[in-house]
Amino acid sequence: MNIEIHRVKRKTLSLQVTAEGGVLIKAPTWLPQHEIDSFLHRKQRWITQRLAAAYKTKQEANTAFFLGCKYQVELRRHLKKGLIREKVILPELNSTKALEKLYQAEAKHYLPVRLKELSEFTGITDITRVVITGAKTRFGSRSSKGTIALSWRLMPFSPEVIDYVIIHELCHVRHMNHSASFWAEVTKYCPEYKLLRKILKE
Repeated sequence: MNIEIHRVKRKTLSLQVTAEGGVLIKAPTWLPQHEIDSFLHRKQRWITQRLAAAYKTKQEANTAFFLGCKYQVELRRHLKKGLIREKVILPELNSTKALEKLYQAEAKHYLPVRLKELSEFTGITDITRVVITGAKTRFGSRSSKGTIALSWRLMPFSPEVIDYVIIHELCHVRHMNHSASFWAEVTKYCPEYKLLRKILKE
């Protein structure tokens, strides 16, 4: 266990378990070392619990989903942006932010193309434009002016789930509500929509 002690101008001790699995202590400049050791001993159980949680988070962070497929994540120094090959390759610095930017970049290519394909498939072509958003729960929407908005946060999901969201918004071109007629339209182009919607909400 890596323990760092920083002597700073403060009156009390503070304790933090880092995401990398280390322990950071901030201590007053005047405090004797034996008091810091005693403090560590008293907090041993708390530290163990937090380290276990940090390890679990780190393990989960070693994988990423893209279009429904699970990829191993590889971190590299000196890399400027994320890549998808046999693995998801991310810069070592700010990897979470880099993954989000990777999703955003892929969404700008994938989602408009898929929207065009499904628009032709359904025959619903009255769309003025498509915008990519960062909405966390509202994955898709359609405005009264014909703009369809799709969230880049769809990119971890399978193509089938993404298709459902796009079809859902396309059907709003004909039905600006969630009436029986709307759901009948969705069912026509996406018969398994109930299962896909459930996956989306999990």
